Amino acid sequence: MNIDDAYIFPCPFCQESLEVESDYIGVLVCPHCENRFKMKENKKIVKGRKKNKQSTNESSEKMSEEEKDTIRNPSKDEEEKESMGRKISEDFLENYDLYAECTERKFWSLLMLINAAAPLGGTVKEIQAIPQYLEEGEVVFAMASGIMSQTTTSNLADWGANTWLVLLTSERFLFLDAALFGSSVDTQSVRHRMVQAVSASQGLLLGKLTIDLGSRLIVVDNCQKAHVKIMADLANKWLREIERRESKSSNPVPQESPLDKLAKLHELHSLGALSDEEFTTIKEKFISEM
Repeated sequence: MNIDDAYIFPCPFCQESLEVESDYIGVLVCPHCENRFKMKENKKIVKGRKKNKQSTNESSEKMSEEEKDTIRNPSKDEEEKESMGRKISEDFLENYDLYAECTERKFWSLLMLINAAAPLGGTVKEIQAIPQYLEEGEVVFAMASGIMSQTTTSNLADWGANTWLVLLTSERFLFLDAALFGSSVDTQSVRHRMVQAVSASQGLLLGKLTIDLGSRLIVVDNCQKAHVKIMADLANKWLREIERRESKSSNPVPQESPLDKLAKLHELHSLGALSDEEFTTIKEKFISEM
């Protein structure tokens, strides 16, 4: 965005500075407090990135009058999109190809919309790095971000807790943590065969995702509540689908032997379902295949 063509204003809730294109009109989600509001009109252009205190207060008062009546009250079109998104995510096994297309084209915002989830905040570098760490044919189902403590795979310099991007894919749980400075990215990967259960805890403001590996737990805290519920629901559905496919492949349908086919053929002939000529023709075919 050209800084000479930007509109800078405070969020009507948390007062943190936001910046959009000068002619933008539509729904915004504050990346700081995650409240959603709609910009009805945008005629002010502020050149540069800094405003004095007086102009900021004036903008805040104007925003309060014009925008707060639409906060958390999306338009009918927005409600229809979210309803469609929830329906798609509920039947996500039937919509596998849609998730695959979003992954292939890197349409991460559309993927969040499909799951009826708000955009992620604070993980821009991790989201940009996603394609580098996906395997061929791997499909992303859901994303969340939250705080994870240092693990045995972390670098010694990564002391304390960091904000990680968590991906639920067709192959695994993938965790990405980009360095604050530089382009390096820490990764962790957990294959689905190692996962016993996935659960979501929702508090007053934030949520927590817990992945049970049997021998240990992976806990991602301070996530958006909606994101952890979506990820846990889709993960458990996908784990059940994997079990079903593995069970089906390990117990194949037994093939009918030629003798069984002949026995059924005789039964049909004795019941009059086949003429003598049909019976003889089919029997000769079965015998030739033995």
